[in-house]
Amino acid sequence: MAEAKTGSAAPNITMETKPTGEGTGLGLSLSYDIITKGHSGQLRVQTIETEGSEFIIELPNLRS
Repeated sequence: MAEAKTGSAAPNITMETKPTGEGTGLGLSLSYDIITKGHSGQLRVQTIETEGSEFIIELPNLRS
């Protein structure tokens, strides 16, 4: 089994999954801003080479 790699820095939001000119290309960038700036949370990605990636969203519990 491949070793998991986890990153807590901003994901590479310049990677494209669609051909140039198709789509807005803002999905991950907007999601990152909403989670981190709008909700003081974290967006992390855990990748296992040849198996795929998992995005982890952590939001603080702000209820008193």
